[in-house]
Amino acid sequence: PYRTPFGRSIRDAHYYGPSSWEKVLIKSMNSGMAIVAQRLSHQQLQTAVDDFGFGKPTRIGLGGETRGIITSATKWSDYTQTSVAMGHEIAVTPLQMVQAFCAFARDGTVPQLKLSLHEPNDPMIVRKAISPETTELTRTILGKVMTDGTGRKAQSELYELFGKSGTAQLPKQDSRGYFEDRYISSFIAGAPLQDPELVVLCVIDDPDRKIAHYGGTVAGPVVRNVMDDALKYLGVRPT
Repeated sequence: PYRTPFGRSIRDAHYYGPSSWEKVLIKSMNSGMAIVAQRLSHQQLQTAVDDFGFGKPTRIGLGGETRGIITSATKWSDYTQTSVAMGHEIAVTPLQMVQAFCAFARDGTVPQLKLSLHEPNDPMIVRKAISPETTELTRTILGKVMTDGTGRKAQSELYELFGKSGTAQLPKQDSRGYFEDRYISSFIAGAPLQDPELVVLCVIDDPDRKIAHYGGTVAGPVVRNVMDDALKYLGVRPT
């Protein structure tokens, strides 16, 4: 396990040895995310969380939409800094996740989500999360997640996808920590890689570990199947 300067032990599902930032994303390494987070100030990470729209409703038009859960700046600690980077001390909705991931399918801008199928092709832009250069680099690495990382079982035979798995420990109902053997497994992807048309997210709550529990294994194939059928329906040529 990696041990932070303040004594926290962070473990990965597998040990990969010394790794590049690209490999951290491809292999979904908690330790690498924590190391990078410590190179940022608390304000920088808080700003990034805000820029992607976490902690705010998407205003899609659904009554009772939650803002999710974000640790406040006054309670933000070094422990929080390393937690948020790997998905702890933060809770986001599927709609927030899709809206944020759209930045990687676009030019780094976050669009306003709509329920209607008859909206204009150019949606209103809510904010800019990252630069076009960072967007292109990240999308390329997320493409390698499908070939070399946690998305291998979600590869399509028709389209090049770029995606990211999520295998989050299920929080206990008393809000005192997380279960060690229960998870919320997810996979999100966009396609086609070079000219994205769609973003698809699948979230599976508390999958049966006797079968599988990693997001790329249980949710990834669902995303692939939906993406294939939807892109074919829209007339997008296979890549």
